[in-house]
Amino acid sequence: MTVKSAFSWKSFVSDNRMFLLAWVLFSLTGIGWLIAMPKGELLFFFSGHRSAFGNAFFRMWTKGGETEGFLIVLAVLLGVRYRWALAFPLLTAGVSLSSNLTKAWFRQPRPGRYFQELGRMDGIVPVPGVQILEGMTSMPSGHTMAAFAFFAFLAFCLPEKRISGFFLFAAAALVGLSRIYLVLHFEEDVLAGAAMEVGLAALFYYLFLPKKEAQASRLDSNLIADWRKRRRFSSGEKFPS
Repeated sequence: MTVKSAFSWKSFVSDNRMFLLAWVLFSLTGIGWLIAMPKGELLFFFSGHRSAFGNAFFRMWTKGGETEGFLIVLAVLLGVRYRWALAFPLLTAGVSLSSNLTKAWFRQPRPGRYFQELGRMDGIVPVPGVQILEGMTSMPSGHTMAAFAFFAFLAFCLPEKRISGFFLFAAAALVGLSRIYLVLHFEEDVLAGAAMEVGLAALFYYLFLPKKEAQASRLDSNLIADWRKRRRFSSGEKFPS
């Protein structure tokens, strides 16, 4: 058995067009919003439309950019290819490094600090149970970076990309929106974080592909295939390597 690994960026874009097209439309819509609206306008919109469901939903969904999101994606990747599961923690380390470096570079105030200095915090309704931060770490959104890296990489690695690509994009985009809803980031923080990590996810996908057609290795198996083999040969037959 051989593994097909010939790679071209044109084919990559075509194969992943559902995720990439959704991300491009999301980005263009966001840029248009930034041009047309005052800074932080979406935060005030969400603040004026709080609900118990919205508060609970976005508090839960924001965890897609935390350990919970990491573990879910890692579990799925183990069922696709060990190669991708091995690459994933390294991608996550890259996200952490790029987040820390860019936050230190930009040093932009969080919404809590920005609106406090403008005397506009009275117009913000906080989400119960969420602390409004006031540091200089707003740009870019680390949770958005993590979510787009996690879900973009998973979308690139799954064999069925059309339907899964759209839903994985939606999962990442909702993490980004949650950061605005929870008054933790601005719109531009989310757009920048998404753009950076879609690119990083594509790079890691490329780096961990076999560079030429080769005999399949253990890295190209997965937990599901190994479990099926063990069941098949559990009667005492020799387990295939």
